[in-house]
Amino acid sequence: MKIQQFWINSEGFNLEGRLFRPNQEQDQHIAIILLHGVKGIDYGTARRAEAFAQQGFTSLTFNFRGYGRSQGELDLAAMPADLAAALNLLYQEVAPEMPVALLGLSFGVIPAIWVGVHDRRVKAIVGWRAIGDIEAWYNLIRRPIRRLGIEQLRFQNRHQAKGFYTHFWPSLRSLLPLNPLTVVEQLSPTPLYLVHAVNDFLMPAQLAKNLYKRAKEPKRLVLLDTSDHAFIQPANEQKVIALAVDWLKEALTV
Repeated sequence: MKIQQFWINSEGFNLEGRLFRPNQEQDQHIAIILLHGVKGIDYGTARRAEAFAQQGFTSLTFNFRGYGRSQGELDLAAMPADLAAALNLLYQEVAPEMPVALLGLSFGVIPAIWVGVHDRRVKAIVGWRAIGDIEAWYNLIRRPIRRLGIEQLRFQNRHQAKGFYTHFWPSLRSLLPLNPLTVVEQLSPTPLYLVHAVNDFLMPAQLAKNLYKRAKEPKRLVLLDTSDHAFIQPANEQKVIALAVDWLKEALTV
């Protein structure tokens, strides 16, 4: 496997990216961009991009602006623009002949669906623990999170976005115009595959169910009997990766 570090320019900001290429002897038919949640690519996303490369995918992942070594401040509403820049780079310089899938983790599902609706170069979307309705999630979860003292996590993870707790809640409100529930009907005929933990406290499964219900075919939804929000338990991680690999090879391999 070949791992390449590179930079993506998005509206003047340089974004930290990594590209994982399979071994030359492996058939390479599909490219995939993995989109991290609120903690950046070093909180499991890069590891999973490598796992997809081991299955023959050309895998790209990057830090949205304000995360890791990417420039800028945290700006959730800019995620679609950052993804569009990564998609352009992938098509122009890396894998112009391959169909491209997007895999969004948590908040990463938002730009995945938004860009997928507006850019038909995207041929399939996978969403793990999707935030299917931003406004509903915000109203449902903000008080419990604060009551449990999420502020105690402040700066414990050096890979989180710069200024996360200063900018997150205001930036979240700026995401409302990008609510995936309002546009997911327009995604078809691009397939949408969703996986969610039944007992997910941070991202209730009902939000994924609502997104699935609103979407048109082709679509699939798998609910795992776990409370493992991030699918970090090895068995859960292996299962969701295997599901995505099978779905995407079925949908995109000619």
